[in-house]
Amino acid sequence: MEYRYLIVDDEVLIRRGIRNRIDSIKSLSLVCVGEASNGEKAKEIIADKKPDIIITDMKMAKVDGVELLNYLEKNAPDSAVIVASGYTDFAYVSKALEKRVIGYLLKPFSAAEIEEQLKKAVQSIEQRKSLQELKRRVVSFEEKFEQFKLLEIMMEPWSGDVERELADKNYVMDYFHLLISISTNDETVEPLVRERCLTLLKGIQGVVLNNPSNKFQFFVILTAEGEENREKLSVQASRMAMEVKRCVQGRKAFVCISNVFQGFSQLNRNYQRNEELLGRISLRDTVGIFRAAQEVYEPKEIAPANEVKDMFRMIKHNYAEADNLCGAFFEKIDPESHLIGDIRRYCDVLIECVNQYADQKGVETDNVMEIFVKRYIYCDDTEKMEREITGYVKLVMDSIRMKSNDEEYMFDQMKRYIVENFDKKLTLQVLADHFYMSPNACSEILKQKMNISFNDFLKEIRIGKAKELLDTTELSAEKISEEIGYANAKYFFKIFKKETGSTPSEYRNRKK
Repeated sequence: MEYRYLIVDDEVLIRRGIRNRIDSIKSLSLVCVGEASNGEKAKEIIADKKPDIIITDMKMAKVDGVELLNYLEKNAPDSAVIVASGYTDFAYVSKALEKRVIGYLLKPFSAAEIEEQLKKAVQSIEQRKSLQELKRRVVSFEEKFEQFKLLEIMMEPWSGDVERELADKNYVMDYFHLLISISTNDETVEPLVRERCLTLLKGIQGVVLNNPSNKFQFFVILTAEGEENREKLSVQASRMAMEVKRCVQGRKAFVCISNVFQGFSQLNRNYQRNEELLGRISLRDTVGIFRAAQEVYEPKEIAPANEVKDMFRMIKHNYAEADNLCGAFFEKIDPESHLIGDIRRYCDVLIECVNQYADQKGVETDNVMEIFVKRYIYCDDTEKMEREITGYVKLVMDSIRMKSNDEEYMFDQMKRYIVENFDKKLTLQVLADHFYMSPNACSEILKQKMNISFNDFLKEIRIGKAKELLDTTELSAEKISEEIGYANAKYFFKIFKKETGSTPSEYRNRKK
């Protein structure tokens, strides 16, 4: 690494001599950024060049070494200072030691002596950098810890343990707070909000927290001390919301603003309230600002619950129509008039029917409605919603049928798969992997339904296709072997003769 140094001495020849000695040092990478004849000139160079190392005389005109050391202590505390003086007066030495200089050289000195002092200076610089980096990491860790603790308080119900932990850390429990939840797929919004937190109203503090479980959401907690600053929290929140509204460029952003509350014990409750506010979003909305102080929204019923349950019963008894039935289910949703909270309640009835039926059959389910609002607030219509909800319904119903040992259904699926893929490299293991079953289970189902093994069934299909190609095409027997999935033509000839009593050529000629 390269280190920059400054020489301060009122004798030009001494300055040149020091520089020549330093230039002869090969063990360090050192660059001179200037020479100063007095302390006043040194101050100008230090302010401009910010040298790492300063080598200075103690007795100079205008501003002497002692005064320069005082200046450096306040204005360049990270610079390493080496005092080089021809004076042995103890007063000068003691002053230098008071200012914690790195080294003291008595003129005249050798290149080896100054090299030793410069190495000490470099070591001091590196130690200071390491210490600063360590402090930075500690501060960063503490900040992350505090943010993690705030997120924990916000997303988990309040408890006595949390209260005691905050009390131990000397948190003030009676400050006023306001929570802003911002959901957006516009990546320019968060930096803007963070910048806004640097210019808060007087008496207001703010912290920005990212939601670790949702990359499209972050939070702002505004804090104020004293009743006189309470109103400022709402004013500041409104300013931030309008700033977000102005900056969104063609993407979506939704701002939910809580009521002002006192103490962290109310943080989780206000977080939950803000999450409920997201239900007021329309799929056609681009930007929305929602306040907890607004009147409670009265949900609209898209269809009666009994109607949805009847539709699910139809899916149970006529699974082949699942796509059409789910399509009719989603046709009732109007993206213009139904808010996402209404749509969630409507879909929740269907998913509850599906999950209850799965529970009865011992099939695992997923709580797909838990993230429904967060997943679909950035959609403009119900297309994605319909595709994914329908997919979940069919997946669970398929699992129920498999769990119920519906061998007839599994046999139909296996038979279809074999018929459609007989010309590929097909084995019992491949079949088992495709249907997430063991090879033995697949083999048993085929034997029970057809009274033949997998290999015999596959052979029947292939030989049947070979006969068809021999009857209707001029393809060679070798080519037909490839077409029906036999890579080895000789093996195909052997199997064909065993099954038909003749070779492929004899079969074709006899037919002709």
